[in-house]
Amino acid sequence: MASEPQNDCNMDVGETSEEEFSEGSDIDLDSEDSDSTDDTHDVVGDSDNDSIPGHTSPDYQLYKVQSLINHFTRMFKHNFHPGERVSIDESMIGYRGKTPHLRQYMPNKHHSRFGIKVWCVCDAELGYTSHFEVYKGAGDNEDTMGKGTTYNLVMRMLREADIMYRGHHVGMDSFFSSPKLFLDLYNTYQTVATGTVRGNRKGLPKQCIKSKLRDQEVSERRKGHLLCVSYKDKNRQPHLLSTVARAGKTQVTTRRNVVKEKPNVVNIYNKVMVGVDLKDTKLYV
Repeated sequence: MASEPQNDCNMDVGETSEEEFSEGSDIDLDSEDSDSTDDTHDVVGDSDNDSIPGHTSPDYQLYKVQSLINHFTRMFKHNFHPGERVSIDESMIGYRGKTPHLRQYMPNKHHSRFGIKVWCVCDAELGYTSHFEVYKGAGDNEDTMGKGTTYNLVMRMLREADIMYRGHHVGMDSFFSSPKLFLDLYNTYQTVATGTVRGNRKGLPKQCIKSKLRDQEVSERRKGHLLCVSYKDKNRQPHLLSTVARAGKTQVTTRRNVVKEKPNVVNIYNKVMVGVDLKDTKLYV
């Protein structure tokens, strides 16, 4: 994948991976393997009493339908591979049934504030879901490697979506982003990333995060391939990370035809972080 063009700023961006990514293609229903023709009953199958998780296990809530979920995620990946830009984010499936451990309340999801929360990896251009996992409650995603639950979740989701080693560009919000995650994706898996980040994440440059900025002022710091940007926008001061963005600003035209300057990383983030929202729009609007 070609890197972003360089500018004259002191914080030069290292070259990004040249690994090619797989372009999106139309779904070919005729090419589905034999699993796709199974009846729903055959996919779900009969529950094996010996394999039923304990009532305190996070897996207990889904054990009756887990084989069906596995079937769908397998076929999603089989039928289509996303383009260069993908998004990882949470989504909500509207549901008011009697499963208190699964049912969540998310006030920002206007299509359905109550339901089952799922993590999704989606194509940023089409909104196609390449992989999803159901959130099973507070005991889900146990940190067994000491790297953090969100770190493990992102790595597992991208691996299951077959995103690694293909030169993809992943967008994520501050719930997931961290310097270690972004550098590991870049250095080990040839995958670049852009996202907002919480100011208390380990490894962030204090000179950037703690800066008291005026409106539209930008503070930028670089560590190798990782660019950290703090940007004052009216009363907000978001922080962003990227292993692909160059430093500096770009002129953009707002919906009211007003020309403004924004950091390059903000423009890139807005393009790569729309996949899951686009999927929700197509499903519920």
